[in-house]
Amino acid sequence: SYFSSPFTTVADAQKTGRLTLITDAVAAKVVMKDGKAAGIAYIDRTTRAAREVRGKIVVLCASTLESTRLLM
Repeated sequence: SYFSSPFTTVADAQKTGRLTLITDAVAAKVVMKDGKAAGIAYIDRTTRAAREVRGKIVVLCASTLESTRLLM
């Protein structure tokens, strides 16, 4: 079956009204706290600035290879 994050996971998250979508961001690593995912560190593609966002819930829905890279 065909799965695409923008048309499934992201669309469902947008319907909740509690989603902040950050464009031009390249995920660098999953930020961990007490053995659990606490956020994402990313690089702003246009300014090359390193940034980090944290949240109560972290959903990783990158492509197969990118999800694996981020988890390692």
